[in-house]
Amino acid sequence: MDGEFYSRHSARERQLAGETGHPAVTRLLVQVSALEPWKGVRELLTAFVSLRSELATGAMLVLVGDGSLRGDLERGVDAAGCADRVKVVGHVDHELSVSG
Repeated sequence: MDGEFYSRHSARERQLAGETGHPAVTRLLVQVSALEPWKGVRELLTAFVSLRSELATGAMLVLVGDGSLRGDLERGVDAAGCADRVKVVGHVDHELSVSG
């Protein structure tokens, strides 16, 4: 068993918990893309919201990117009452997105 791997993994989980404000993330679903209709982001959000009662308690969706749907997605998250489980974080520099 590689104890160092699990130590790094746990440290990254703690970092993500701090960044997302969600202390117990057990399943993290992340989409990194332009927030445009042809990327299927709206459908992903709709599916996540409709399945949230069946997902693990700590399941979280993080949408990384920017585009014409960002405002609609943020409003959809608020309207669905799932801001505690869905984060739209916007654009992230490439170097930051691959460094963790």
